[in-house]
Amino acid sequence: IMARSTTLLGVDDIEEKKKIKLYPNPSIESITFSNNENLDENFEYYIFDLTGRQVLNGNSKFNEQINIINLTKGNYFIQIETENGEIFNEKLIKN
Repeated sequence: IMARSTTLLGVDDIEEKKKIKLYPNPSIESITFSNNENLDENFEYYIFDLTGRQVLNGNSKFNEQINIINLTKGNYFIQIETENGEIFNEKLIKN
C-alpha cells in the first residue's frame, strides 16, 4: 500500500509540473490556454466537433485569446500541440 501511494504522488507531481489550463469553459466568445511554465510558447490548435470533423484550427500562444464566436453552440474537443511536440487534449463547451 505504501509503494502504491508513493507512485500516485509521483504521478501527481509530474502533472503539477506541466499544468495547462483552458478557460473560460464553457465559453461564448473566446478561450485561453494558460501554462505555468513557458508563457510565450507558441502552439497549434485544432477544434473538432463530436463527429470528429475539424471545425477550426490555427496558431496561438499561451495566455492569448482564441476567438470561437463563430462556432455553433455545443460540445467540442480541442487539441493543442506545443513547439516541442507535446500534445494536450481538452473538452470544450461553446455556449
